[in-house]
Amino acid sequence: MNDGIKLDFSLEGSDAAGNVATPSKIENVKYDTTHPVVNISRPVNDDVINYTTISLDISEDLTDGMLTVTPTGGVLDSRPGMLTVTHTGGVPDSRPMITIRLQPDEKKAGLYDHIQLMNGPMLQNGSIYTYKFYGKDYAGNNVLSKSVKNILYDN
Repeated sequence: MNDGIKLDFSLEGSDAAGNVATPSKIENVKYDTTHPVVNISRPVNDDVINYTTISLDISEDLTDGMLTVTPTGGVLDSRPGMLTVTHTGGVPDSRPMITIRLQPDEKKAGLYDHIQLMNGPMLQNGSIYTYKFYGKDYAGNNVLSKSVKNILYDN
């Protein structure tokens, strides 16, 4: 099958005694194997920012989407909140990864220019961050997105 085609399915049948089942039909089922793409256009790598907005290009509607904002240097950001600490090896890093779940309107396909996400991020002055986007489309295909690194927040 080709990616993106729409299919109609119908089911008809009978049992061994000759009883006929009520026919059932499902129309316009899209076959989707394409990964959605989310490009973060602002901020960019090695940027110095004084804002907490973000610019995104989302290629198709998503069922799930989240932005992670990970402190990687500068002033330690140790504020409490909706935080997840991830340690993958080496010396443990006490700086938290901020996980921002997107709201339904923020997961729709389109260009978003300097939008403030409903759930953040709240950045610490003097901290350096990496942004990464994760999510899935309605067919369960994972989002393809590149990290944006070395973002210094200076307000």
